[in-house]
Amino acid sequence: MSEEVLYSVLTLQRAGYGAEQVNLNRPADYDEPHRAFLIVLPADDNIDVLVCRGMCPTGGHDIEVCEVSACDDPSEVCITAAFVDPAPGDVVTMMMTRPVKVVRFPRDAFLARQISVRDPAGCVMDRKEVDF
Repeated sequence: MSEEVLYSVLTLQRAGYGAEQVNLNRPADYDEPHRAFLIVLPADDNIDVLVCRGMCPTGGHDIEVCEVSACDDPSEVCITAAFVDPAPGDVVTMMMTRPVKVVRFPRDAFLARQISVRDPAGCVMDRKEVDF
C-alpha cells in the first residue's frame, strides 16, 4: 500500500511562476515526445515539481495528475500523470502550447531523494534526483 504524501496540484500561474521564469522546453537529450518530463524547483517553504509535456501543436492539451504517493522505495515519490488531448472536432486555440502542472510539496514534510513521473500503466517517463 502506498504511503500518503502531502502535496497540492497547481497551474504554473497559481504557483506564482510567470512563463518567462521557467524554461518549459524539453531537455536537449530528451527525444520522446509522448513522455512527460520533470523540472524540480526548490523554494523557501516548498519544493515545486513541474510535470511538463513539452510543446503541443494547439490548445486543448493538458496534463492530469492522477496520484502522488510514496513508491516501493520509501526514498522516492511517484507522480502518476496522464496526458489529455482535445477530442476530434473540438474548437481549440491555434497556437503552440506547453502544458504543465506544478506538484507542490511542503519542504519540511518532504523526505524523498528521488521523484518519478509515471503514466497510468506504471511506466516511468522521467526520474530526477533531489539533492538540496
